[in-house]
Amino acid sequence: MGSNLLLERKTTSPLRYDYGAMIEIRVGKVYDLLMPYSEVCMAMRISGTIQTVKVCDNGAYLDGGNGPHITHGEAGIYDSPKDGLYAYEAETL
Repeated sequence: MGSNLLLERKTTSPLRYDYGAMIEIRVGKVYDLLMPYSEVCMAMRISGTIQTVKVCDNGAYLDGGNGPHITHGEAGIYDSPKDGLYAYEAETL
């Protein structure tokens, strides 16, 4: 409960996420993702915030495709041989 309150303070838009749901991610699409506490996200000071991310074959671009490039894992996008790319707490724009 406390972590949801922290997220609400860091973001300006209301949270619209199904926590714990696995969402299929497709290359070329734009998603709203909750940034994980990865080393890159912590260095960029975006951990725990919701960012618009454009997914490409070799990673993701922040700011809907206009921002810096980070790897799938650093953006909270995971790869499964069975399911392909997926993320948690994501919503397609």
